[in-house]
Amino acid sequence: MRWYYNDTIENFLSESESSVIGHIFTAAGIAPELTERYAWQKQITLLQAQLGSFTGKIFFEFSIPRMGKRVDVVLALGSVAIILEFKVGESQFKASAIDQVWDYALDLKNFHETSHDLPIVPILVATEAEIQPISLAQSVHADGVFKPLKISGTQIFQAIHESIEAVHAKNSCLGEWEDGRYHPTPTSIEAALALYRGHSVSEIARNEADDTNLS
Repeated sequence: MRWYYNDTIENFLSESESSVIGHIFTAAGIAPELTERYAWQKQITLLQAQLGSFTGKIFFEFSIPRMGKRVDVVLALGSVAIILEFKVGESQFKASAIDQVWDYALDLKNFHETSHDLPIVPILVATEAEIQPISLAQSVHADGVFKPLKISGTQIFQAIHESIEAVHAKNSCLGEWEDGRYHPTPTSIEAALALYRGHSVSEIARNEADDTNLS
C-alpha cells in the first residue's frame, strides 16, 4: 500500500488514537513491535494537539518505493507538501536523520508526479529536543525543496505555519496530490532486466563479451 493511513486533517483530529493506530496496524499487515506502537502513539498525540488550524490531508507511513522506505507523515496542505520524520525520544539531530528526511523530499520532488511543481518542506522532529530557531528565509533551492527544518516535538504548529507563509500557500486541500503517479528512475540493474526481459543470455552478448565471460 502507498500509505498505512490517509484522511483529511479534520477527520484525523476527531478520530481516536486507538482507531488511527488500528488503521495503521491493519494496513501494515503485521504485528508491530512495542517501540513502533509507542512511536505512532507519540506522533498521533503531538499532531492532534497541533494541527487544529490547518486544512488538508494527512498520510502516515507514505511509501517511497525507490528507497524501499516509508515517510512517517506527509501533510498535503494548500500548495505545499510537508514531510515529517519523527525521532521519538531523541534530543539530538543526527546528520543521518537530516539526510534521510532531505532524501525523502528530493525523491517526491523528482519522482512523484503531482509533487513536481510543489514546494516541499522536509521537517525533522526530535521529540525531546530543546526549542529550535525556525527560519525558512533563503533556505529554498531552485527546485522548490527547502533545506530541512530541525524542530522539537512542541514546534510542529509553528513550523507548518512558517512553511505555509514562506510559500504563500492557500490553506486548502490538495485533492489530486495523492493520485499522482510515482515514476522512480530504475537502477542500472533494474533497467537491464527490463531491457532484456524475455531474451536469452546469448542475445545480450556483444563483441567484447566472449563466451567465457558470459558463462
